[in-house]
Parts: sequence; structure tokens; C-alpha cells
Amino acid sequence: MAAETMRSLLEEVKVVGEIIAIAGAVAAGIMWALSSVRHRRHIAQCGQDLRRQQRLDRRLCGCIADIEHILDRLPAQTPDDLVLPEDLVGHVRFLHSLRQEAQDNAFDLARHAVRLQWPDAYISKSTTAARRCEVAHGALITAFRALADAAREYERGLPMALVKSGDGPESRTLSAPVRLLNEESATEVADLRDVSRGALTTAAEACGLQFETSARFETKWPVRRSEVPAEHADPFRGEIRPMSWNGFGPQPLLHADAR
Repeated sequence: MAAETMRSLLEEVKVVGEIIAIAGAVAAGIMWALSSVRHRRHIAQCGQDLRRQQRLDRRLCGCIADIEHILDRLPAQTPDDLVLPEDLVGHVRFLHSLRQEAQDNAFDLARHAVRLQWPDAYISKSTTAARRCEVAHGALITAFRALADAAREYERGLPMALVKSGDGPESRTLSAPVRLLNEESATEVADLRDVSRGALTTAAEACGLQFETSARFETKWPVRRSEVPAEHADPFRGEIRPMSWNGFGPQPLLHADAR
């Protein structure tokens, strides 16, 4: 009698175990499906962030080209008495805003929780969508940071540019750096362009944007005089332009890190 009771108890335990196993498998499947759906939404958002970075890219190109043409016409200043001319106030503020927006976007992406909080048993089984999401976010963070760093290099060169302004485009070789950059910073910005271009291509591939990947990402932040578009062209390529600054006069010149 006791043996039969034990066998019955063991069978009940076995049935309960099977039920628990089935429930665990169902729960795992649900978690897997939810993870895929959530990360696919994140990947779609990454596609929008990629286009946002490209818009900032065009604005930075246009802003630097405009500043270079304005510096062609402005008289040179003495190093000991620098002020920000009224013609450049709007552009310098625009440049600072571009840097700040790129930094904010990189910070927001870095805070994003790429992975769901999986139980320990499923950590090694992340979905394909989760891996693509992680790659896309990492690449976009790199691209935004590269743009912000390039904008900072341009800002830092403003005092030097005001001292060298006013000699016109004819007196400078096409291989010379733009006035906001010296040879060292020109090399730095050129390297950042390459980093940004590679990161954008990686992000587009992770997002599955084949039409984006097939086209080469041309990051055209001007580094050399030859890369500055003609004055009457549209260097912003349809993007918004800096607001003019009329009637307020020149402004104090502050270092980029002092703002």
C-alpha cells in the first residue's frame, strides 16, 4: 500500500514537473518574441537617428563654408583685442548649437537600454534584432560624438581665424586648411570625418537600410580650402541656415569651453 502511494506521488511530481517545464518554455518563447518586437521598434528609431545625424552633417558643412567666405571679407584683427564680428555672431552660435545637439543625441543613445532584462538562463540567447539594435546604437553614438568633436575643433580655431581673415580667397592655396583649422586640427577633423562615415555605414547596415548602404556616406566637413563650395552655391543643401545678427554689434569672444 505504501509502495502504491509512493508511485502515485512520484507520478504527480512528474506531471507537475512537466507542467512547469512547459510553462517555462512558453514563458521563454513569449520573452523571445517580446524582445524581438521591442528591438525592431528600436531599430526603426535608429533609422530616424541616422537621418538626424545626416541633417546635422549638412548643417555643419554649410556653416563652416559660410564662415570661410565671411572671413574672406572681414578685416584682420589683432590677437590682443579680439571681438566676434556681427557678421559671424549667428554662425558661431549656430555652430555651438550643432555641437550641443550632437552631444545630446550621443548622450541619449548611450542611455538607451539596448537589451531587455533577461533571466540569467537566457542571457546568452539574445535575438538577432537585439544584436542589430546594439550595433546600430553603438555606431550612431560614435557618429554623433565625431561630429561634436569636429564642431569643437572648428570653434577652438575661431581666434586664429579672426587674426588671419581679410586676405581674400585668391591669396590662399587650395591645399591650405580652412581658417578655423591649423594643420594639426585639420588632420584631426579629417580623421573624424572618416570615423563618422564608417559609423554611419555600419548603422545603416544594422538597420537594414540597403538603399542607404548602397550609397556612400559622404561626410564633407571642409578641412582644406579646396573643399569649400563656391560662395553662391547652397552648402546647406536645403537645410536650415544660421540666423543673421543685425543691430546688436560685435560680441565678446569666448573660448568654446568657456560657454
